[in-house]
Parts: sequence; structure tokens; C-alpha cells
Amino acid sequence: MNAERTNRPQLAAVVAVSMLLLSGFAGTGVALSPVDTHETAAEPLRTLNGTRSQTLTVETNAAVGLMLRNDALDDRLATLAQREQLASGTSANQTTVLTDELRTIRKETNQLTTREAKTLERHALHNVTTEELLYELARIDASAQQLEHRHTAAVTRLDDLSATGVDTWKLRADLMTLQGPVRAQVADVAVGAANESVVSVEASAQSLTLETRAGTDTIVERYDAGYLDATADEPATIEGVTDLIATTYPTEWENRTGYTIRRIDADLLYVEFEYTDGTIVAYIDRPTARIFKEFHYGLRSSEFSSDNESIFTISLSTVPATITDIRL
Repeated sequence: MNAERTNRPQLAAVVAVSMLLLSGFAGTGVALSPVDTHETAAEPLRTLNGTRSQTLTVETNAAVGLMLRNDALDDRLATLAQREQLASGTSANQTTVLTDELRTIRKETNQLTTREAKTLERHALHNVTTEELLYELARIDASAQQLEHRHTAAVTRLDDLSATGVDTWKLRADLMTLQGPVRAQVADVAVGAANESVVSVEASAQSLTLETRAGTDTIVERYDAGYLDATADEPATIEGVTDLIATTYPTEWENRTGYTIRRIDADLLYVEFEYTDGTIVAYIDRPTARIFKEFHYGLRSSEFSSDNESIFTISLSTVPATITDIRL
């Protein structure tokens, strides 16, 4: 009961703040996606083979910052409401509450995945600007981070995960693939938590490459949905994945100083390795043995050369469609 009395004022306070922010936001008359970013003179918008490429300077954006803060408040409200239910219920009720929470997270994760796919498609059709694409990806990243925290909190309190009817490993994997270091930096800039950043964007309906700098380091993230239609003779395994990594990043792998390989769920392998000048993180779709998402951190030349041909794209195109020297 004490915990319940403590949480109710917190919940009421957060509701009040949320309503105040929303009323202020509504009163501004600001459209949903106004953007104060501007295109650098050296990099005009280009469309090449269905791919749009642009370099932008991202700055603090009041409207987007408000939306990000409101998303965070919504998440906080959901967390406090769940804590109230847990504090006031029996063990059986707590299991029900946590099961409902995981199902809600699954539903919201599916919605985020759909939002990302639709935003990329609309961008490819020129129905949204590159600036709007960036900020929408930043919001999706922030929401996925919040959902992952809630997922972790729920999973650690449940003894029998199978009773939830939710594949919690798959759920975590899906949340991880919705996040990235460049989009997270864009979110920080939008709310004023980081200085303005120059971000290069190369996007089509099924692929995305983002690049920015943090100090002397270049940060790149890339997603390729082509794996969804791919096939392989055999799935990738932890034992055979090093061959795939060595083929895709031969120079970096040869100069590696350490690496980690983890199986996130039945269909997702995670590889992180450090090399002389940086770090690479690769997400591998196990059934197709394809790298579909990767992050690069370190002292690298720009992925966007003058003819728009990316080292990143070239490295991915060398990934074999199958891996033959693996053990099931």
C-alpha cells in the first residue's frame, strides 16, 4: 500500500506535465513535421536508381524535440501505471500484468516496424523530405529504446516466459534492429542535448545508410531489407559466422583486436569486433546468412564519395548468399 500511495502522486504529476506540454504544443500551431535542418551547398538532393541521397545539417528543432519528449512522457506514464498495478496485486495478478505488458510491447514494436517501412517507402516516392525521414527515424529509435527498457524490466520479473505467449527473444531482436547510433544522435540534437551535426543520408524503399561524425570518429549505420526475399542453402551459425565477417570486412577483420558473437534469437546473430581504427557491429539474419544491418565507429573516410558509390554498399555486395562451411 505504501508503494501505491507513493506512485499515485508521481503518476498524477506526470499526467499534469504531459497535459501541459500537449496543450502548449497544440497552441503553437506547429505542424507535425516542420524541420529547421538545411541542405549543405556542396551536397544537393540526388536521385540515383530509386535511391535518394542528401547531406543535411541537423540542428535543435523545437517541434521535433517536443514530440520526442512527449513520446518519452507517454512511455513514463505506461511504466508508472504498470508499477501501480504490480504494487497493488497478488503474485498471480502480477504475472497477468507483466504478460499484458509484453503483449503491449510486441504490438507497439510491430507498429514501429511498420512506421519505419512506410516512411522509407514514402521517402522513396518523394512524399516526405529527407529531413522528415531523419526525424521520424530518430523518434522510432527513441521509442524502441524505451520499449527495450520496459521489455527487460518485465522479463526479469517473470519466472515462466513461455506462459506469456510472446517470443521475448524475438521481441528484443526486433527492438534492437529499430535502433542505431546515427538516428540516436539526431534525436539528441533535436532536443538540444547535442550540438548540430552534419548527416549524410542515402535511402531507398528497402535500404538506408546514415553517416555522421562525433569528434574525430565517423559513425555509419546501414540497413538492407533485401534479406527478407533472400534464400540460403543452410543457415548461418556461430561456428561459421567468422568466415562471413572475414569476407565482408577483410581489412578490418585482419586487424581485429577482439570480437564478440552472440545469438540474440533463433533468427538473429550479433557480431561486434574492434580493429585498429574502430569498431564494427553486424546483425546477421540466420536463415539467409545475410548481414542486414551494420554500424561502423572509428577513423574512416566518408562512405559517400563524389560519385555516390559507397564503400559500405560495396562491402555488403560481396557477402555470399550462402555459407557452406558451417555446422548445424
